[in-house]
Amino acid sequence: IGEATYSEVFSAQWRYVPRTRYDRFNSKKGMVKGERLMQVALKIIPFGNSGVKSGTGEPQTTLRDLYQEIGATLALSRLSERERAKLQEARLQHKSPLSPKERELGANFVKAFRVCICQGPLPAPLLRAWDRWKSEYPDLCENTRPDYYPQNQLFAVFVLEMGGETLENAMISTWKEARSIIRQLALSMALAERNSRFEHRDLHWGNIMVTRSNSHLTFLYQLPPSETRQRSTLLSIPSYKVRCTIIDYTLSRLHIDNDENDMVGTKPANYDASNNVFYVALKDEALFRGEGDIQYDVYRQMRKCSDGKWDGFYPKTNVLWLTYVLHKIITTKSPAIRDELTSFAQSKLGAAIAGAPEEIKRAASQELVRRWVAEFEQCESCTQVL
Repeated sequence: IGEATYSEVFSAQWRYVPRTRYDRFNSKKGMVKGERLMQVALKIIPFGNSGVKSGTGEPQTTLRDLYQEIGATLALSRLSERERAKLQEARLQHKSPLSPKERELGANFVKAFRVCICQGPLPAPLLRAWDRWKSEYPDLCENTRPDYYPQNQLFAVFVLEMGGETLENAMISTWKEARSIIRQLALSMALAERNSRFEHRDLHWGNIMVTRSNSHLTFLYQLPPSETRQRSTLLSIPSYKVRCTIIDYTLSRLHIDNDENDMVGTKPANYDASNNVFYVALKDEALFRGEGDIQYDVYRQMRKCSDGKWDGFYPKTNVLWLTYVLHKIITTKSPAIRDELTSFAQSKLGAAIAGAPEEIKRAASQELVRRWVAEFEQCESCTQVL
């Protein structure tokens, strides 16, 4: 169903047994059911063999970088689960049960069911699926057919929830849908900034998945504390029938404090928080020389923001990617989004442009939209964006 620089992605049936209260989020009527089959995505990454290239001809992922991605994927999946549980407990504590249209989403990071390590060439069913995908989408297929790996080749297999289609391919036709996606992303990133000092560092529109529903659900989040808020605040936002999922933490940076989350009592005497920083040093100059898309500008802005010190925490990079997503939606999706946003700005101007010619009203509204985007860009973190 897809490919990336270092991986192939397949869909599969997964025999899944709900084990925790967090799984109630995906169960009808809040009940944990027994074993069931569900559709999942298998992200398969060859790693550790310096003598064999990945599908794009690039060197395979190193064990260190793979370890970083596994740690980030599992940590953010658990963060989402804990946040959903907190929201559920908060509603129960206040004796305010969820309505049929409410979901305690909490965060939009992809759920990871399992990570496995396998050895040997890819099985024939996966190769047949790869051939079928290439025949159906020849323009999207750039990787070499993955049939050349030796018997001792190692693979990491991520079993992930199926997130839908990429934002790049998704049909976004109204400003309400676009605004819902931006808010879902900002709330999730703000939560991870505060809890894990997280930066995605590669949140292009191929790493944002979108699913649609037939009902107008409302998503619940906790708005994190900020300079103007001393406490977390329960926030309910309309979905407008779209839900996004954040995937692929290949380049991400975060702090995973297992001692704090998993241990009871005091930390050991030799505890060093700096050892729990997971990151990738972005040393490949090709990443910063790209042209033809604003995505490459973001990589260069990230390097300027971090001064090349990739182990540090620079939440501004998350704002850079949110700005990129906003720009992509406004400039490449339905023209109705721009018209709706301009009309909204015009309503905000109100009496200031009453009686003016239509071209003046439109110009003033467009200038207000540009000011809004500029203010958005000036934020130093997703918490400020909120």
